[in-house]
Amino acid sequence: SREDVDPDRLALYGVSMGGYFAASGAISEKRIKALIVNSPVIDLHEYLLAGGLSQLENMPEDLRLEDFDSIPDEEMNPKYKISLWNMCTRFGVSSVLSLLEHLKLFTIVQHLQEISMPTLAMVGEGEGEIPLTQAKYFVNHISGSVALHVFDKQSGADSHCQMNNAPLSNAVLYDWLDELFDE
Repeated sequence: SREDVDPDRLALYGVSMGGYFAASGAISEKRIKALIVNSPVIDLHEYLLAGGLSQLENMPEDLRLEDFDSIPDEEMNPKYKISLWNMCTRFGVSSVLSLLEHLKLFTIVQHLQEISMPTLAMVGEGEGEIPLTQAKYFVNHISGSVALHVFDKQSGADSHCQMNNAPLSNAVLYDWLDELFDE
């Protein structure tokens, strides 16, 4: 209904964990005319375990939100603490073990064929085996036209969401949108 928005050119872009949420939204939101997922996350639990949360599965005792402030920085990197605390808070859980269990709900594997709009999937080869595997599964199971762009080490954009070369990542994204929407 907004005059400044062309409903025929509505694109949704999800970055990092947003790759899961954008793809999830595209399953049922048919107003979206183009989808970009960077990276295409289809199973958030598996993806985050591969990204470093697996070390928490065998903790001797659960880590609750109220415990984070008392953990010395020497025992847990402050950035990691903040990230874990934020994730628990974001998902509305009170502990790390409940977070790990809750993340199992976030899978769209069985609904991928419902993604029917043109899609660009982007992933860096340096992200690891699970992100690459999920990206390939994603592109092979959605029903719309799809382009997969894997950024290799030589591109200087092979890290998670191409954080080591955002200009190249943006160029790929905008070139794809320009072609799609005939700019």
